[in-house]
Amino acid sequence: RYSCVSASGSDRRRERTLATIPRATRSPMSFSLCCDTMVPSCDIQVLLRPHHESFSKRLVKTPKLYFVDTGVLCALLGVRSASDLRMHPLRGAVFECFVVSELRKQFLHHGERAPLWFWRDTAGHEVDVLVDLGVRRVPIEVKVGETLATDAFRGLDYFAKLSGAPGGILVHGGDASYSRGPHAIRAWHACT
Repeated sequence: RYSCVSASGSDRRRERTLATIPRATRSPMSFSLCCDTMVPSCDIQVLLRPHHESFSKRLVKTPKLYFVDTGVLCALLGVRSASDLRMHPLRGAVFECFVVSELRKQFLHHGERAPLWFWRDTAGHEVDVLVDLGVRRVPIEVKVGETLATDAFRGLDYFAKLSGAPGGILVHGGDASYSRGPHAIRAWHACT
């Protein structure tokens, strides 16, 4: 289920549409700005489908919609400057769109289809991006904050326990890249 916002719609319509989307579904673009009025072949948006591996859990099967161009996304949200974005309630969603877009570009620039998925069960456990490399899957969590609390790793830890994956990657809004336990922490600019 998507809520549609036209690029030419009024600010009042945009705000009303965003306000009607339940908070539980407001992760990146499953908070769902679906611009049906834009031509899908323009490559403005990309759907991330749920990964099908269930590990005996019930999975969420609704795809997540991401904008490839975060500038268009910010314009639709009424964000006009970096300081506006820092204070915007959806800055995490915008940041996740940026990371998904950069990951996708890395594959496309090598002439490959981007094997990007997401994983979420009905209990709310989630991995923002799951890169399926055939023989292994790399879970990636995206956090906009510059500092990381221990609960930032909850999705990666849960997925590692279920799947037997050795660890995952957490991309964050800070400048430092390091390791924490089995997980690699990467600064936002490491994905570009």
